[in-house]
Amino acid sequence: MKKIIRILTCLTISILTATSLFSAETDERGKFVQFSVPALQYWDMIDLDCSDNNNSNVLQPENALLANTGINTNHSDYLGTGFVDQYGEQFDRVSFDFQTEEERDYQFGFHYSAVAEGEPVRHIYVDGNDTGYISFPTTSDWDTWNESTVTIHFAPGLQRLVLYTESADNGFINLDQMGVQ
Repeated sequence: MKKIIRILTCLTISILTATSLFSAETDERGKFVQFSVPALQYWDMIDLDCSDNNNSNVLQPENALLANTGINTNHSDYLGTGFVDQYGEQFDRVSFDFQTEEERDYQFGFHYSAVAEGEPVRHIYVDGNDTGYISFPTTSDWDTWNESTVTIHFAPGLQRLVLYTESADNGFINLDQMGVQ
């Protein structure tokens, strides 16, 4: 039985079974790796390395796992290759995967723009747990960028941080990057 598996966020891949074929692809949702596995036995292994090997403390949302959002380049002075756009309706989310080396408080800085009535907020989920929210005060226009910060305590290991739009989180933002300190 042939299975097609689509991985959206992995940058590198090692497949440890001789019968696998894979390709790096790009479509309207971004980069992905697609591979075909004719069959897997319990002793076969598929090892996916989804880490960003440049050891950077800056993550680009356009490379994150996105739900119900878009990527755009139509405003000036963004960092990276673009920014997350169309991000303000209920259930929209951006998920970042990253590694923490030690148990401590980490500060996250989100580079964004927001033109909205009121102040957009996003709920923060860490490894599936609601840990609060972050506010994104409005900017004068979509070409003006600002930074909002939040501090979260992490144990060492692989982490997933999700910025999630709930029903009362009115207001669209463009999310350009996430810095970790």
